Amino acid sequence: MRVRVLLPYCAAISRTRGMASPLLAVPLALVLVASSTEHAAWAGCEARAMRVLGTSLEPRIHNGATVDALIGEDCAFRTTKGNILLFVSGAQSIPLAKVVAAEPGDRWSVGADGGIIVNDEPLRNSAGAPYRLTADRSALLRLYQTEYAGVIPEGTYLLMGERPDGSLDSSQLGLVHRKDVIGKIERVHE
Repeated sequence: MRVRVLLPYCAAISRTRGMASPLLAVPLALVLVASSTEHAAWAGCEARAMRVLGTSLEPRIHNGATVDALIGEDCAFRTTKGNILLFVSGAQSIPLAKVVAAEPGDRWSVGADGGIIVNDEPLRNSAGAPYRLTADRSALLRLYQTEYAGVIPEGTYLLMGERPDGSLDSSQLGLVHRKDVIGKIERVHE
């Protein structure tokens, strides 16, 4: 049986007898594919080796790298800024991985220049580059900023990739709710 999943601005993955292979790679997304089980089985907390497909977390995690992830509600919600969470969004079933940039209770805003401020400090990626979002991406996040009076609400996260101009992350998907988080990356094998 072969299933083809197409995601906008994302990598498409095909599954043939449990094997995953990239069909289309767009550098704006990081997609993780479980090595041996399907998403429906991810309800319990367990450790899994997964393979990264995409470049949105480079140089922190490279395309093709294997990571150890904890999957399940019991593991995913003990998190702090800088952790990499796995989540699903909307109709997509392949999890994405992004960095926790702001967590519940953090004050945040998006400036006129597209820069993101969290707790009065410019948000920077792991290389130290400040985020500078396009007008469209800034406008989306400003809707959330206005709706929640500039405070990340309980049960949600601002999740970002490493690209300063944004990727398939909160700059395109909005804030990510806790119920959509399925796990977190614990270790990267280079």
